Amino acid sequence: MGREATTDQVLVDMQCFSLRPALFEELICFDKQFPHEQLEYPIVALGSNIYVYCHDVYPCALYRDWE
Repeated sequence: MGREATTDQVLVDMQCFSLRPALFEELICFDKQFPHEQLEYPIVALGSNIYVYCHDVYPCALYRDWE
């Protein structure tokens, strides 16, 4: 939405639009179908979190910030 946001803010915004977060499997399928999208902006699967060293981690497609 054109701004930085926390995970919690994004999840609340998604609920307002009756959307749900993507799962890891959906992220992989999206990445295969649109491989260059990940070069434009971060793509994160907020529906699949992994608990690592006392932190929630969310899978994301490879993102390169060229600026």
